[in-house]
Amino acid sequence: LTVMAAAVPVTSLVVPTSLKGLTVSALQKQLNELLGENNQQYKVPAALLLFVAYTSWRYKSPFGVLKFLRSRALRFLLAVKGSDIKNPLNKAIYGAIGLLTKFPASTFEYEDSLPKLPVPTIAESMNKFLASVKPLLSSEEYAAAELKTQLFEARDAPWLQRLLQMKAWNPSCPNWIDDWWLDVVYLMGRESLLSTNIAAYSKHFISDAYNNGLERAALLMHNFFKIKEWIDTETLRPKVVGGVPISMEMYRKVFGATRLPGKEKDSVYFLGSSAQHLAFWYGTRFYRVEVRAQGGRRLSVQEIYAKLLRIKDLEETKGPYHKLARDVTGLTALPRTEWWEVREHMVENSQNKATLDMIESAAFCVCVDKDKDLKVDDADTTRHTARTFLMKEDNAPSWMDKSFTLYVDKHGCGGLMFEHGVADATVYGDVFELATKFEHSQNEDFSKVVPVKAEDLTAEERKTYEFDIDSVVEKGINSAVDLIKKFSVTRDVRRYKFGRYGKDIPKKFKMSPDAYFQMALQAAYYMTTKSFSLTYESASTRLFRHGRTETIRSCTKESVKFVEALLDPSYDAKERARRLKAAVQVQTNNMRSACFGEGYDRHILALRILGHYVKADVPLFNDKSIKMEFMLSTSQTPGNQILRPRDLKKYPEEERSFFVAGGGFMAVADDGFGVCYSIQETDISMNISKRLPLIAEGKADPVKDTDEFANNLEKSLFLMKASLEAAANVSA
Repeated sequence: LTVMAAAVPVTSLVVPTSLKGLTVSALQKQLNELLGENNQQYKVPAALLLFVAYTSWRYKSPFGVLKFLRSRALRFLLAVKGSDIKNPLNKAIYGAIGLLTKFPASTFEYEDSLPKLPVPTIAESMNKFLASVKPLLSSEEYAAAELKTQLFEARDAPWLQRLLQMKAWNPSCPNWIDDWWLDVVYLMGRESLLSTNIAAYSKHFISDAYNNGLERAALLMHNFFKIKEWIDTETLRPKVVGGVPISMEMYRKVFGATRLPGKEKDSVYFLGSSAQHLAFWYGTRFYRVEVRAQGGRRLSVQEIYAKLLRIKDLEETKGPYHKLARDVTGLTALPRTEWWEVREHMVENSQNKATLDMIESAAFCVCVDKDKDLKVDDADTTRHTARTFLMKEDNAPSWMDKSFTLYVDKHGCGGLMFEHGVADATVYGDVFELATKFEHSQNEDFSKVVPVKAEDLTAEERKTYEFDIDSVVEKGINSAVDLIKKFSVTRDVRRYKFGRYGKDIPKKFKMSPDAYFQMALQAAYYMTTKSFSLTYESASTRLFRHGRTETIRSCTKESVKFVEALLDPSYDAKERARRLKAAVQVQTNNMRSACFGEGYDRHILALRILGHYVKADVPLFNDKSIKMEFMLSTSQTPGNQILRPRDLKKYPEEERSFFVAGGGFMAVADDGFGVCYSIQETDISMNISKRLPLIAEGKADPVKDTDEFANNLEKSLFLMKASLEAAANVSA
């Protein structure tokens, strides 16, 4: 710009104070006005200089031009790539993509290069849908579903599809399902967040190296804020899978987001980079903890620990301020409309409003439970640990509205509890692994740290954040405590580890480990319930802009045939192995289709939402085939998102699981099961959950069900391995 100003005889150059939203066409228009008719000979060099300035600003790099050209090349290559990686042309395309992504990039740099999620055709979605429900319906029910599907394709589908395509084609809409998925699946849900929130923890998220929970909390608070700083400054390395970039959009709301309750629909309160403090719970109170000194410097681990020591001394001096003070975080576990009613009353009180504002504007929440002893390494207490995280057993303190809460017991054992609406488990798992990776190399000496002096704190930190618990709030807390108790007897979750084999056996027989394990789950479910059911497995659609997930329906006609053969002694090993391989291949194909934007569940959901908005009478949308619940809900938690396999080998065998973030979720349907699993080379770890209706309190035992499912899963895995090996011996 300086060179251009010197070359062009103009008295002043008007440069916008903010370039946000400025486009190339707007720059071109400004350039023409600037040069006038008498200086058109300078148009090309001036345009080039403006282009360099614009791209340098946009990509925050002196190499902005190169980054701009890379983004355009990636946009083209990612749009034309196919799902068949064996195709020579696709191999060349993937090779070119991998070459372009080898160079450094900012966190969200690839987002605009990603293609939009395509809208499947009606015929494709309906054919796949009918195939998925056929094994689960009687012949009469399937005939009715088929007839209603044909009617839908002929009458309602064409114009609903056009409406959806109009949304997808809108330049301001990055993803046609993204906003509806958040609104309909999460924010409009009225049940307790105990049913939808997720937890994350791993074996090595436990340590004997700490004298108390405050030491562990200080270290992890420092590490999480370091990651937040990387996201805020867009210096966190973007994720690339097999050389192909994936969407990083969900990382924006890992920190500084809160789900606020509403009467009919919740909302997301998001502060992003401006959220620079933590809401810290200890004993019976919340405290504000700043993790930056004046000037913006991030505090050291020991400086944060000194603040926590002061909080500990204050809490022990003051003691509880109300008999229900420890249970106040349970309010966030209430059904959403009920919590909205209580919160609306609370914000009328200035003291309560100030406390809520401090919590809801925090980057995240930290709860150190000074009375809790998890003993997560003890095999006899693995159920207790999982129930603490997923069910708030004993009303374990956590503010469930926050994007995530770091929960630590008195010894330093703990994990994360996070709200599922703003981000998926893979994103939180990635952040979790990164924080624990830092921790592995940190050796802090806390022995000489003393509590910080009051005069060294900010005025906001010196305040006391308590709730004024009147009769309305007290009633709400009591309702929450009762609900948590009901959950504890009608739901269960247990950690289980299968240690006989992992990825090694499926890979030996050239099968996808994930698809192989899904077949084991199908067999275990049938052995436990004596029935087949609609099964959900999540697939990532982060290959697309603002991508989240798609559904893979794991119960197929091939999986049904496999389970029948596995459990019928009249079938020989060769036939069992043949059916297993056929079922695994179908599951693998379905996974690939879902990941590459060829799924159908989100498409059908979008059409149903449109039909609801325009009040269309669509018989198919009221049919049993559409309204069936997912009685088995499953998801794989990827391990080692941070370290590559060759890097992992540098660590001793006993330390490698440190980098694997395990976790769990509650079953999504009454009488259903949920399985969150992580498949490693020689073992499979998982959390198995069972959900009974609340009215079943005292009438059934969910603990018995999860134990039975775990036992049947173990039997299935043994039978599958034995069948494959026996069949291989016969063939040999």
